[in-house]
Amino acid sequence: MKKIISLILILFIVSTAIVAQNISGKTDKSKYLIGDKIEYSFSIPFSNNNLSAVTQFQYSDTLQLLNQKIDTIKEDGKTILSFKFSFISFIEGIHNLPTFYIMKNSSSTPIYNVNCFPIVVSTPTIDTNSVAIKDIKPIQKSPITFIEILPFIIGLLILGGIIYGIIYLVKHKKTHITIIPKKIEKPLPEDIEALNNLENLRQEHLLEKGLVKQHYISLSDILWKYLYRRYDINAFEMTSSQILNDLNNKEPNNDNKNTLKDIFIVSDLVKFAKYIPDNITNTKIMQESSDFINNTKRIIIEKEDKDNE
Repeated sequence: MKKIISLILILFIVSTAIVAQNISGKTDKSKYLIGDKIEYSFSIPFSNNNLSAVTQFQYSDTLQLLNQKIDTIKEDGKTILSFKFSFISFIEGIHNLPTFYIMKNSSSTPIYNVNCFPIVVSTPTIDTNSVAIKDIKPIQKSPITFIEILPFIIGLLILGGIIYGIIYLVKHKKTHITIIPKKIEKPLPEDIEALNNLENLRQEHLLEKGLVKQHYISLSDILWKYLYRRYDINAFEMTSSQILNDLNNKEPNNDNKNTLKDIFIVSDLVKFAKYIPDNITNTKIMQESSDFINNTKRIIIEKEDKDNE
């Protein structure tokens, strides 16, 4: 009997260990008007055992991500990984905030589950009975200010400069002027330029020098420029999530999108959460960056003229 009880206790402890720990997030309030900024935050313990933790989540179609911030803070002598997100909604109703899963790179099993909960978004109401109706005021003439006449002054000065330039050129006209056209160099294709920049980044050896954050900032700039030239995505003005959402409409291959998502996850953790990847992860991210560029480059088909037989 004692052996059976001991076996049951062991199975209970093991099953509890493999179940992810549930965490609840919080918002600044539970009711919002359409267009209000929704502040959502949560935090998890952060130690050497989970330095490689990443997040996976999906956003609701009714919520738009405005901003995200991931940082480490000290609280009661413990290191805490803090997540802060800002959303906005233009759809009236009850909406669920996104569910977050925190997991390690080496495992697909979540170690933390951040449960979502509903918030209420409503349309503002105006009590027309309490608004006083006033007469329409007549149109009033405002005095002319210096700012209003400044464009005319600048225009006259520019016109005077043009006239003076024409007169000067006519008086000092030179004959037999030879104009040598400047050779315009054709820009490199975006994939060749990005691969060259990746190789230059490797040659800088920033990781060996301990400049891990600078390395991933440079890597992000290379990929953002490639996305701008290849897909016309203004990545420099967007968050990683917004870039991936925009890429969904322009890149049909899910493997390529998942590769870029993995790169952005590690890069954002390094830049915003002070995460230090190991050498294997650094090598993997650089290889995945090259693979993404090679797998998404434009395919140009050139027609060759055949000689008449």
